[in-house]
Amino acid sequence: MNAFDCFLINMVCILLPLLIYQVYKMHCHNLEKNEEELILYVMLTSSLYLLLKYGHFTETGIYQFAFVNLPILIAYYFRQKGFALLMSIFVAIYEAWNYPNFLFAGILTTIIYFVLYIWLEKKYQGQKLIQLFLIITMFVFTVSIASTYQEKPIVQLPQILLAMILLYGSTEGIIWIIQKGDDVLDLNAILKELEKEKVLRASLFQITHEIKNPIAVCKGYLDMMDLATNQKKMEYIPIIKNEINRTLVLMDDFLDYTKIKITPEIMDITLLLEELLRELKPLLKEKKVETKIVLSKDEIDILGDYNRLKQVFVNVLKNAMEARAPHRKMKLEITMKKSKNKVTITVKDNGVGMSKETLNRCGEMFYTTKTNGTGIGVSLANTIIERHNGTIQYQSEEGHGTTVTIQLPTA
Repeated sequence: MNAFDCFLINMVCILLPLLIYQVYKMHCHNLEKNEEELILYVMLTSSLYLLLKYGHFTETGIYQFAFVNLPILIAYYFRQKGFALLMSIFVAIYEAWNYPNFLFAGILTTIIYFVLYIWLEKKYQGQKLIQLFLIITMFVFTVSIASTYQEKPIVQLPQILLAMILLYGSTEGIIWIIQKGDDVLDLNAILKELEKEKVLRASLFQITHEIKNPIAVCKGYLDMMDLATNQKKMEYIPIIKNEINRTLVLMDDFLDYTKIKITPEIMDITLLLEELLRELKPLLKEKKVETKIVLSKDEIDILGDYNRLKQVFVNVLKNAMEARAPHRKMKLEITMKKSKNKVTITVKDNGVGMSKETLNRCGEMFYTTKTNGTGIGVSLANTIIERHNGTIQYQSEEGHGTTVTIQLPTA
């Protein structure tokens, strides 16, 4: 096998786990979760293991010593100096075991890498810290390797210099790949923020329009009150109150939507539904709603925000009751089903249902078919479920009712 093939195999051994870590970072970024440091440790360890197990090196050990330094330098790049020190100690022992003349080089690089990084970290930050660290470590690497060939260091000098160039170039290349991946994540974050800002601008424009209408109605009636009789004034006051209340509800809903904060904890979703249905029982009885409830007899734990999820189910049940069809007894069916790693809650009614257009626009901000609706409730419910890594789906047929299916991952 020629030198180039050996180089490629060694780089694949190092890069493969690190690329998997980049994919993991992107996944966490999309879910707006923090990365676990343990995953980084596993990937760096995997790079070192694959390199030692499947890497190809010369008999002198110079190139092996260069390549096994790569995961260590990458660990320092990720600012994991403690873990980098542990890897350095392991590499020093491994190299001394296989190449006894590398004992001094292993000890020297282990100590100097760590002390150098601690010293530079106090003086520099960001890219400058990494660049200075790499340049100085290359000098340390060259001196430490040369010291192992005390008798004829000049003879080995070309190999030592080539190993140093390979180490520096490979480290810079891997860092460049990692940085490009981080740039993509940063760009994605900027695009998300721009999209949020665009949605917020549209929402503010819409809510301004929505608030303007009831205010205009109130102003109109207030203008007429100056010339109206007492009887007319008494008729106008409830209308004005109703418009003001509608405006306040709209503003409260919008504030809820813009301040969604999820505080997840282990909770029993069955208990939540039981308590909610117990609270709604008087209202269901008053509305003469025939209910069929099938809940799990066992606890079903999920990682969720109790109050936010309760808000979702209140909204779904409220919408179902408000969709009552005239001249038809209201029926409401609530079922729960647990599978291997998720729980499915279904709310089915026999109300008026939705047209295809309404169903397609269901969840669109400010879209509503109700006289006093704000068009925010469904959108808010959708967002809360998404923040729980769940899904919410609507199936409806005009004149035949609506089915809402919510799926949440179990703990």
